[in-house]
Amino acid sequence: MAGSFGAANAGDIATKEPTKSTEIVSTIFDGEPGKLSYAGVTVYGVFDLTGLYQDHGTPPSPYINGQYLVAKNSGDPRWAFTNNAMTLSFIGIRTEQKLDELFSAPSLRGWSFISDMQSGFDPAFLAIQDSCKSLVRANGTGNVPGTPANSDSSRCGQIFNGEAWAGLNHTSFGELRFGRQNSLLFDDFVLFDPQRVSSAYSLVGTSGTYGGGLGATEDKHWNNSVKYKGAVGQFNFAAQYRFEGAGQGGSAYDFRAGVDGWGVLEGLKLSATWGHFNDGIAASSLTSSATKAAGSCQSLGVSLADCQYLDVLNATVSDNTAWSIMGWYNFKAVGLPTVTAMGGYENISMANPSSTLPVGYRTIGDYRLNFIPTTFTSYTTAKVLDVYFIGARWQITPKLVAAAAWYGVDQNSYVRSGAACSNPGSGTATQVQCAGTINWISATVDYQLTRRLDFYGGLSRTQVNGGFSNGYAYTSNYNATVGARFRF
Repeated sequence: MAGSFGAANAGDIATKEPTKSTEIVSTIFDGEPGKLSYAGVTVYGVFDLTGLYQDHGTPPSPYINGQYLVAKNSGDPRWAFTNNAMTLSFIGIRTEQKLDELFSAPSLRGWSFISDMQSGFDPAFLAIQDSCKSLVRANGTGNVPGTPANSDSSRCGQIFNGEAWAGLNHTSFGELRFGRQNSLLFDDFVLFDPQRVSSAYSLVGTSGTYGGGLGATEDKHWNNSVKYKGAVGQFNFAAQYRFEGAGQGGSAYDFRAGVDGWGVLEGLKLSATWGHFNDGIAASSLTSSATKAAGSCQSLGVSLADCQYLDVLNATVSDNTAWSIMGWYNFKAVGLPTVTAMGGYENISMANPSSTLPVGYRTIGDYRLNFIPTTFTSYTTAKVLDVYFIGARWQITPKLVAAAAWYGVDQNSYVRSGAACSNPGSGTATQVQCAGTINWISATVDYQLTRRLDFYGGLSRTQVNGGFSNGYAYTSNYNATVGARFRF
């Protein structure tokens, strides 16, 4: 619109130069995202606002994106004004400075200093993302239908709750970084997920447990990690190591190898990743019990109201191993360059940890674990999750793109804390350690009005069965959303 306004002025008064204010407005609304740069430093970000309808919804929370996967607290039909359905809103600062120019040293040609820091927030509530606080606010509620949206995640109120790293890049030798970074598995989901890890339309976007956390959503981002990425011809590879501590339990490591197709396989891209995490933490809300049972608010000697402001959480700790293979194929070889098919498979195995965390341990965001109920022996036999997805993206016009995807999770029957699954039926009576499934299907359209402003709409349906439906009042949910994004 700003561009049209400037053009109209020029046509009406041919001798009049565009005003400075017109140029500024045009830059803000129709400039290219990620170009607000000076001296090698770029400020960038996204604002995503959403209107939502759910047939079994939850009241929105100011601390998380939204609750799109059906859960124990899913209840009555609900309309809501919320945010971040398509993309997490964030503000970031990115740096890329060539060292030969910085130090006037030709011998450093090809080397660059690089860094990136991101802070995710909820624009509808003007609050920084803090999923652990959403769990605290649910302490003692039993997560019954009508309880506000809550979940664990890797974003728990940190100032830089996305990535926050610095490193060096060389045009031939690759890239070496240190700091808080995506796991390599999450990097792959960002690349290969048909719905681009969207919170409202992608299972691996709404849940880091399946989407890069190796079974524990807090581990989708790794604190204090070293990551190396390189490439030789059509092949690329990466390795990452995380030092123990920093609110994320033990050490972790993962490796990735990928290949871009060529010749008759042009348009094909594949990636395989393997990773392991020691002492992965899955936080949860405290329970309510008149008998002062371990893990309840009453066991801490406080009222239910006070319990929701304690910054104390229960947790399950495990050693997790995951591997995946993902890929895409663009159909340009058969005359359809605007269509790309995507899919992948991930296997997650969760076992009792080989070591325990010290009493009083604080997880990410400085939330304290309640050690009376925190368990290190949940998995007498391994809990195994099979995650798979398939879908496609279609660039209908230069400004209009459509996407559709199906996601699924299969869980085995495992022995939990010495108790095996004893009622492997379906429905809400099934125990949590019984075999179960999750199914998620979604479709979206996105129209790019200007280079920075787009409007989207979509529909998704989620359903849980077996062990995944333990204690649920409803086992399915429809999410219908419309929204707008502004990128700068």
